[in-house]
Amino acid sequence: MPAWLDDAIFLLAAIPVVLIVVGYAMVVKMGRSTSRMERLKDPGKTREFSQAWAEAEGYDEWTRGQGLERIGFFRAIVTTPGFVAAWGLPGTGRFFCMYCQQGRYVTEFMSTFSNGLDLTTTNNRESFTMPRPPGSYLQSFSVDSIDELWERHLDTEAYVMDEARVRLVPLKGSFESFFLGEVRRQAAYVRTIPLWPVKMWYWYFRRGRRHGTTLQEQHMSGLIDIPPRTEPAR
Repeated sequence: MPAWLDDAIFLLAAIPVVLIVVGYAMVVKMGRSTSRMERLKDPGKTREFSQAWAEAEGYDEWTRGQGLERIGFFRAIVTTPGFVAAWGLPGTGRFFCMYCQQGRYVTEFMSTFSNGLDLTTTNNRESFTMPRPPGSYLQSFSVDSIDELWERHLDTEAYVMDEARVRLVPLKGSFESFFLGEVRRQAAYVRTIPLWPVKMWYWYFRRGRRHGTTLQEQHMSGLIDIPPRTEPAR
């Protein structure tokens, strides 16, 4: 057998192992109580987040036009340090966030409902890398327009409210607590799945299957339940 073929076979065999190890480490870090968010007063003065700060400020005019108020800018330490900018619509459970981690930017909208349900609409196709807990709904799209992402979120928000008979509810605590709580909740859920470390490579290679699919389409095709069959854990 040619040497190059031996190398190719070795690499193909090693990929699942690498994904299992990396995925295991990521879930463990996500579930740690040491994960934290630090509110930043002026990230522009730090080399680490100066560009992300400028990028986030670029959304201020748009968010004001939608009635969203800036919650704050944060340094989130979960798997690796990252920048989080958050805005919220007062009196509701609607939020807009911009993330920057290792030079990669993501924008997404979130809504929190009664009965512990929530919805996220994002432009990050990697969001489907790991399963989410029942009642934590997700849809992702490759769109350049923030207005289009917002419209899709609002359409799906209305769909969830109608199908699950729920309403929007404001957060009871801080945004930081909510953000970290969602990360830990997902990690805890993943760890309830039998043989979850072994399944990491399978989830990774299928992560793009639902990208570009609305939550309505996911529901109609039987991929998700609205409302969930089991009560969401909080």
